[in-house]
Amino acid sequence: MDDQALCIESQTGLVVVLGCTHSGIVNTMDYVAQLTGKPSIHAVLGAMHLAPASEDRITQTAAAFDRYQIQVVAPCHCTGDAPIAKLRSLLGERVVECFTGASFTFCTGRVNA
Repeated sequence: MDDQALCIESQTGLVVVLGCTHSGIVNTMDYVAQLTGKPSIHAVLGAMHLAPASEDRITQTAAAFDRYQIQVVAPCHCTGDAPIAKLRSLLGERVVECFTGASFTFCTGRVNA
């Protein structure tokens, strides 16, 4: 009940802006897919609550990002530095910095971060 996310349909695809995903980022993505009927999500931005997660859970989360064909992963806040580094090692350049004041544009087929 304390979990919130915003799903935006952009020109490049679905963009999900997260609160603090206490229910789990994968559960949130699954729910977005169920609500929208879309098999892919272009971008996920925000707090992924992975700081307390095991390495196995982080690896499974990266696999879910692949399953949803996510092109932009912008973790912040309670995602945690070590999980962000692990996601970057698994997903490469798809993981971008997200911080207070960051600006993202989703309309031209690429992200300006």
